[in-house]
Parts: sequence; structure tokens; C-alpha cells
Amino acid sequence: MATRAEVTAHLATWYDAPLADAGIVATDTPGGLKEILDEALRAMGTVDASLAAAAPTDGAGFRALAEYHAMRRVVRKLQPRFNLAPGGGENYSLRQAFENAMILLREAEARVILRFGTVNGLDTSTKFGVLIPVAEQSVVTVQAV
Repeated sequence: MATRAEVTAHLATWYDAPLADAGIVATDTPGGLKEILDEALRAMGTVDASLAAAAPTDGAGFRALAEYHAMRRVVRKLQPRFNLAPGGGENYSLRQAFENAMILLREAEARVILRFGTVNGLDTSTKFGVLIPVAEQSVVTVQAV
């Protein structure tokens, strides 16, 4: 089990630099990690009315999804500031932050795939596509006739 506070502390500890680069405050508040945690919980099937108090029993899944959504947000915020033009150290610094964020996003995506088998269906704005951990999925065997 993991609470919002525990996952917030996890993200603040392990993703402090990319969150700071993107200007995201590592607190469970609007404009900070609130929306990220909400998206992760929605992907796990939590209804909107229960988001504030949710504490999923699949803590590892909640952390994996929160990491994935956090890094997607970081990449979206850094992308417009990404500058390929040759120049001074500032351009290099922004490029390095963006490249590092992309690496962390790929790693987070891999953890979600390992846990849930897919990242498809994570468009939680549609209220479809609840993810089920791979270990809990049933296997269906189909034989050709």
C-alpha cells in the first residue's frame, strides 16, 4: 500500500532535479504533483471522488505510474525550452536537462510496462483503460483450428 504522501516523498527524493528543472514543486498541490498523482490513481481505477484519500494496495504500481506521469509532465515543460541553436552554456544546460528527462521517462515507461504489461490506455481523461498488474492478469490460450 502507498499513500499520496508517501509517493510524493518518493518523487521529491528520486526526481528532485528534473522536477526543479521543469519548475514543478514537489508537493501534493495544484500545479505541483497533485495532477500527476491523480492521473496515476485514475489509471489504477480510482474514481475522481476518491482521489484525495486513495491509498492503493499496489504501492509499487502507484509509484511506477506516478514516476511515468511525472516524467511526461517534466518533458512537456522542458520541451519548449529546448534549443538546438549553437550557443553558450545555457543552451547546453537546457539540452542536457531535456535529454536527461527523456532518459528518465523511458526508464519510468519500462517500469510501467513491466508492472502492467503496457502503457496503452493511460489516457485517463476518457475514464477507460484501467491498468491491471501483469501478475493479476489471466492468460487466455487460443488454438488455431
